[in-house]
Amino acid sequence: MNRIDYQLLQTSLELRELDRKNNSVGYYPTLSAYANYVFRPSGKRFRLFETGQLVSVVGKSGCGTIPEIDGLQRNARIQRSRLNTEKVKEQINLSRQTINREVSNALSQYSSTIQRIGGGKAEY
Repeated sequence: MNRIDYQLLQTSLELRELDRKNNSVGYYPTLSAYANYVFRPSGKRFRLFETGQLVSVVGKSGCGTIPEIDGLQRNARIQRSRLNTEKVKEQINLSRQTINREVSNALSQYSSTIQRIGGGKAEY
């Protein structure tokens, strides 16, 4: 459907599902790493392209985290995300029903107007 309100509800549903996935991923442990490699010139005069003038420096770091026990707070966030997702799904369903009703009303008004104007069928 090309209606803007329906598209907004679809986008909202996608965002709610991503939020639910984000909350449920919080149970997994994480591991991150960082590395840096740099050339630094050394010597009294700066000569970039001569050998022996550059010294390489390597830096690295990393960390890991294990999720803590949070007293079911994360579980409550996941349940709230599921509830919000269900709300948006219900809004989409109601919007679809409203759109179908508007189309049905427009078709019945169109056919009644055609009958009033032309007496039922147009003759060519």
